Amino acid sequence: MIQIITIGLSAFLLFMLQPMISKIILPDFGGGSSIWLTSLIFFQLLLLGGYSFSHFLASKLKPLKQGIVYGSMIFLSLFFIPIQIQFRQAHLAPVLHIFVLLLFTIGLPYFLLSTTSPMVQSWIAADPVNRKRNPYILYGVSNAGSLLGLLIYPTLIETNLTNSQQTGLLSYGYGLFTFFILLSLAFSLKARKGLHNLTVREQTGIPDGNPGNDILNWKRKLGWMGQAMVPSAALMVFTHHLSVDIVNFPLLWVIPLSLYLISFIIVFLKPITSKPSPTRTFLIILPVLFMTLSLRSEISIPFIWNILAACICLFAICMFFHGNLERSKPAPRHLTSFYLYLSLGGTLGSTLAGIVAPMIFKSNLELYIVIITAFYFILLPYFEIKQNNLKKFFQALAALLLILAFFNEEILQHHHIIYRTRSFFGTYTIRQLPYIPGRQRAARVLSQGTTVHGGQTRGDDNCLIPIFYFHKDTGVGHAFTRLDGLKNVGVVGLGTGMVSLYAKPGQRFDFFEIDPAVVRLAKTKFDNLKESKAVIRHFIGDARIELRSIPDNSYDLLVLDAFTSGAIPTHLLTTEAMKEYFRVLRRDGVIMFHITNRYINLLPVLNCAAQKLDLYLKYHQSFMDAEYHKFPARWAILTRDKARFEKVTSGSNGQWQTPPAKKICWTDEFSNLWSVIDIAD
Repeated sequence: MIQIITIGLSAFLLFMLQPMISKIILPDFGGGSSIWLTSLIFFQLLLLGGYSFSHFLASKLKPLKQGIVYGSMIFLSLFFIPIQIQFRQAHLAPVLHIFVLLLFTIGLPYFLLSTTSPMVQSWIAADPVNRKRNPYILYGVSNAGSLLGLLIYPTLIETNLTNSQQTGLLSYGYGLFTFFILLSLAFSLKARKGLHNLTVREQTGIPDGNPGNDILNWKRKLGWMGQAMVPSAALMVFTHHLSVDIVNFPLLWVIPLSLYLISFIIVFLKPITSKPSPTRTFLIILPVLFMTLSLRSEISIPFIWNILAACICLFAICMFFHGNLERSKPAPRHLTSFYLYLSLGGTLGSTLAGIVAPMIFKSNLELYIVIITAFYFILLPYFEIKQNNLKKFFQALAALLLILAFFNEEILQHHHIIYRTRSFFGTYTIRQLPYIPGRQRAARVLSQGTTVHGGQTRGDDNCLIPIFYFHKDTGVGHAFTRLDGLKNVGVVGLGTGMVSLYAKPGQRFDFFEIDPAVVRLAKTKFDNLKESKAVIRHFIGDARIELRSIPDNSYDLLVLDAFTSGAIPTHLLTTEAMKEYFRVLRRDGVIMFHITNRYINLLPVLNCAAQKLDLYLKYHQSFMDAEYHKFPARWAILTRDKARFEKVTSGSNGQWQTPPAKKICWTDEFSNLWSVIDIAD
């Protein structure tokens, strides 16, 4: 029972620690999605290191030496408790800086937590009393603990505790973990008393009659890696597909990761579910086939059904490959080796899908690669026959499908697409919409998944005009057309530079954009910046960091356009961020917030800032005009100057409104995305 508690607690802390620490360091590094990805890579590498260390201890050291080394590491890790994240400026590349910060603040505790499951299972396997028990069941327990941590953090811990309180809770949890892991170690050494001259590998013999399960070779190890790579890659590509291509709903990433963990829990706690059969194959291949067809379908399907199809397909893929892993698990004496190669395969899969694919593909081709690969391996056993002509045909068919997918996604252009590109931050598509009399004007559109980031179109006089969320009937349109004396304007979020079309001679527009690819697209594929009458400057990096280099009282108007998708950069909305914005504004300066969102209502957050900083606040809602590419847009104005506030918000037929009194306060210490989710809004 002690071992079960130890494994479950360690897994719970692992999956609570990862999102917690990543979120805490976000404001220090700018809060871009790259911070999350860099942190994830760090934790994956440390997890792989933990599994490697467990394998070394279990296979090379005798019990007493193993206990001394492991116990010493546990005591050493206590010097990191209580956990304190202290950011220090350093002349390092951001990725290296994040790695160093995480390593010296949470590195050793996380490393020890990652070793727990394979180490404790190896101790159980070496226990003479438990020799006939299946230690692999505890891997299901470990994933159950991970699932619990994954679900509890965003729903209970993040929503009720500040960052300091969260790290305090984590420190207490780690202290409890050290008690249980030392207790498990003591029980293990006591149970193996008299066996101190044997390593775990030598102690855990294989019962007679099952010699095949004890044979390890490179083919088998590569098989474990391959079976772990596919579902890990699937997790990455399906998460991206769900949260970007289908719907930009916040925290949607929790669902695919939960399904990934649940599949592990099922197959390791109920091994019968992984038993090969035609029924199992049918139940797995059906959602994969349906998903493939839905991707190529020209029929408009409600996004909720697309989400459901993607989730079922991901779960089916995970059940198949994780089931294969469960069936191919070796004798207990090779348990740590099994987990090592499983972890290595998972790390490779997520790295290939999350880092390598965006570097070499300009589309989301990896989604099709994963589906076709899964389809191939699910059906391959039915083509493993003595006369291998049918197998060769099947392999050729799979290769042909991969080639067609590459040609279709990377070469051909569909739905008026004229250009695609990809960066570390996302996949961008440019479409050229044709002129349709009475229905739509010709326009060029930049989008990322389902989110439109800008575009361009020309009016009757052949001059470029603002459209989409920036047309003249929007709140930001009112600000530019009604405010006099705008000399210097700051804009957070470049898009295609459409707001620069409001510029007058002698004005300067400073654009803050985190993605260099967006700057390149705006300069080379669109004409807004070229035809603007302003002097344009670009600052590449997170706006909050870049604004710190701007002198006080620099801007007359600050436009913030970074909150229209599901991935809300919360660090740009905290009270501390607001103070930084007003530092660079003149005393009578104005902030325009673009807060259009189908699922998130940011008005309560702005309400809190307005009350704390003694600001005037109203919001404006414009309406749809499909022919002229005018989108429904919600903009909010914040300013300290009553005269300028009234000049922007007066005489608009009631479109400028005072927000409801509800107030939600975010700081760098505390922010809660759940509190602003409003599906009905």
